[in-house]
Amino acid sequence: MIKKVLVPTDFSQQANYALTLAIEIAKRADAGLTLVHVVEMSAPNVSALGVPYMESGEQIEVARQQHDAALEKMKKIVESKQSADVAIEMAVEYGSTFSDLYTQLEGFHADMIVMGSKGAGGLEEIIIGSNAEKVVRNAKVPVLVVKNETHLRDIRSIMLARKFHDHKEDHAIEALKALQEFTGADLHLVKVNTPANFEDDRTNYAHIKAFAEKYQLERYYSKVYNAFTEEDGILFYARDNEIDLIALASSGGSIMQSIFGSVTGDVVNHAQRLVWTCRI
Repeated sequence: MIKKVLVPTDFSQQANYALTLAIEIAKRADAGLTLVHVVEMSAPNVSALGVPYMESGEQIEVARQQHDAALEKMKKIVESKQSADVAIEMAVEYGSTFSDLYTQLEGFHADMIVMGSKGAGGLEEIIIGSNAEKVVRNAKVPVLVVKNETHLRDIRSIMLARKFHDHKEDHAIEALKALQEFTGADLHLVKVNTPANFEDDRTNYAHIKAFAEKYQLERYYSKVYNAFTEEDGILFYARDNEIDLIALASSGGSIMQSIFGSVTGDVVNHAQRLVWTCRI
């Protein structure tokens, strides 16, 4: 059940798209909504005794000015959304440029995070990745990543891409079932068959059927899709079948994943449609 929706904002167009969709979700779920902005601060220096400190009061003053400016922007945004008939709380947090955004978001105890993203690619993706990818990698609640203007009524199809012989994510699947019921969308259960992890169709469809029966899924289609990589299969199937929302289970953060990325992170960065993730 969704009782609180959290929307991080950097005041970009994508963040505005996310807020619009989050308001619709909160209204339908009769949930609260919190709009939060994180003021990035330089990492503090550390003294010989290991005590962090700021070099000067100038940095603190700049941060305060950014805080006040962000709060004013948020007030204007909330005022513009008054007709939505959803109570919106506002919060401005401070965070280090080098820390994960989710560190600042975790304290709000939300049931769902809806955030905008421009994605990432090339050198930027290799070095730092997108903020959305960082949140997805660490969040303990479902995250909905928004890149384009989308309304709740537009979500008519959901694609779940995964290996269906592994049934460890009971809570993630229950959250996905709630999302399907919430939107009224059809569900596409898609196994991406790659050369490195090839299984015959008979085996794959048997796994999908057993998975659907175990979780009592309804209004679903089964599909085995061949591609060279899992990411390509997910993105190509979503494009070819005009999928509105891609659903993935995230295995969380690890050192190796942060360096080399993950399928979930890659899809979050590269997909030009809604991506919903839930950590295992």
